[in-house]
This record gives sequence, structure tokens and C-alpha cells, in this order.
Amino acid sequence: MRLLLDQCLPRSTVLHLQNAGIEAAHVGDMGLATASDAEILHIGRLEGSVVVTLNADFHTVLALSGTTGPTVIRIRIEGLRAEDLAGVLVKVLEICKDDLMKGATVSVTENGVRVRLLPLLREKGSPASCWQNCNAWSRPSTSKSIFPPGHIVSGVFTPVLAKHTKNLSLVDRRARKRSNATNLRNRTSGRRLFRVCWRSRSSKV
Repeated sequence: MRLLLDQCLPRSTVLHLQNAGIEAAHVGDMGLATASDAEILHIGRLEGSVVVTLNADFHTVLALSGTTGPTVIRIRIEGLRAEDLAGVLVKVLEICKDDLMKGATVSVTENGVRVRLLPLLREKGSPASCWQNCNAWSRPSTSKSIFPPGHIVSGVFTPVLAKHTKNLSLVDRRARKRSNATNLRNRTSGRRLFRVCWRSRSSKV
């Protein structure tokens, strides 16, 4: 089984995979750094390769096209180093090999993997826009665990925070939104009061 790594993944991952006995290539080394998602999928289909990416659009293209391949593995773990990424892919190949050979979309998180066999057939009566809703597709998904419970790979997950944000707190963000909404209402009320007062003074003059 051959892996084709998308441009968004570290090129050095290929070397770690090859050291593990897995055939792999990076689109950047193939002169495809600027290739579109559809072009990469086409090459993967011709070569019989499994496409590996961070991009959710690859799964979308497969869902809308109704094709049976190629298999696409989407990595949903931010901040993976090349060596760690190779280790995750080795585990995915070990536990999902049969499904990957059949053709599937695979989502990998720090908790495990979710596999959905291709083609992703829409249920009758479901509009095309329902591809975002997993329930709109007739192919069932299966979940499998990659890591032991409570196991965290060192340096694997780094949350992507907004610029100038030191921590990520949902409570703080909600409180900030409520405060902003309150300030907006107060400013709006103040403007209305100013207009009423100004009109009142103008009428007296």
C-alpha cells in the first residue's frame, strides 16, 4: 500500500514511513505542490495510492462525486511532527488495512479513527447540500481506537489559538460575547437618547 502525502504535511514524514517499511511519496517531491484537490485525488486513483491530508475538502469531493476511490485519510490532529505523524499513520494502516484496501474516507483524531466506506451514497430525497450531515449518507461509519485510554503522544496536539490569545476558555469567550453585546446595546441606546434630546432642543429654538 502506497501513501501519497498532501502539501500541508511535512515532507520528512516520507522518510520515517519508508524506514517503517511503508511506501510513501509527497506531492511536493512530485512537482505537484500547487495541484488542486481534484488533481491529487486523480493521481491517487491512477496510482492506487492512499491520499493523506489535513484538508477536509478531499472528503467533500469524494462525497459529491460518488466515486469509489481513492481512499483518503484526513489527519485531524494539529501540530504533529513528522516522526509522530508517521507513527500515527503506521497505526492507522495496522487497524484499518482491510477498509483502506476497499476504499474509504478515514478521519483520525487523538481519540481514534472513524471509517466510512466508499462510495458515500446519499439517501433518496436528500439535497446535495446535505453532504455536511453524516446522517444524510447511507454508508455507516465505524470507529476504532488508535491509542490506549488516556494516552497522549508527546508534542502531538497543539491547539490553534487566535492571535494574541494566551489561553482558550469557552466560558471566557461566552462572557466576552455577552459583554460586547451589552456594550453595543448601551451605545445604541445612548445614540437614540442624544438624537431625541437634539431634536427637542432644535424644536424649541
